[in-house]
Parts: sequence; C-alpha cells; structure tokens
Amino acid sequence: MERIFHARVRFGQMAFLLLFTGLAVYFLWMKLVVLAALFMLAMVVLVEKLVHTTYTLTSDGKLLLCYGRFWRRRELSLADVRSVRRASARWLGRFEYMHCVLVHLETARCEILFPVNEEEFVRAVEKRLSA
Repeated sequence: MERIFHARVRFGQMAFLLLFTGLAVYFLWMKLVVLAALFMLAMVVLVEKLVHTTYTLTSDGKLLLCYGRFWRRRELSLADVRSVRRASARWLGRFEYMHCVLVHLETARCEILFPVNEEEFVRAVEKRLSA
C-alpha cells in the first residue's frame, strides 16, 4: 500500500511568493510587460512546486520524492536508508524556526524533507525499515 505525505509550505517560500507577486504587480504598473510576464511565470512555477510536492512510501520499498510537474521525480530505496529523524534549527535561544526530517542514506548523503506531519512520516518510514 502506498502512503503519501504532502510537504509543508514554509515561511520563506511564502515570503518569496509574495515578493514575486509584488514585483509582478509593480512591473505591470510601470508598463514593463516583459519583466512582469517573467515574474508571473516564475510565480506559476513556484506555486506548482508548493502545491504538488509529495513524499510517497511505496509498497515495493521505495521513497519517491516528487517536487511538482516541472522537476524530475527522485527515487530512494528504503534499503539505502540508514536512519530517519526529526531535526530543528534554533535561532535566538529557544525559538525554533525550522522543523524538518533528515533521511540519512548509505552513500553518506542526507535528504532534508518537510512533511506536514513529521512524526507520522518518521513512524511510517521506520515501520517500513523494520519490516
């Protein structure tokens, strides 16, 4: 059975989208249509990535990282996964500003994922690893 986890939209991504929206409106206001069209195209690509990013655990032991229609889907074998853990970056003492899931691979690489429900994602991957 496949299990699909959607990605969380982070503050930086939303700020980037708002910046591009403001620039597109400004360039339209100033009648710079080519620049406005470029920023609108960038907004379409960014919104596509924000909406369609998913992490799928398949029944045949794969982790599919899909970042939308404009990016290539990546496949990771669960046999190559060494460990999965939640992590957070701290800023200004006790204030945490970024929560993520780190997937450590056998090839000494680390994938950083941002699922909506981090604990459930970690539990599901660990359950598939132990089975």
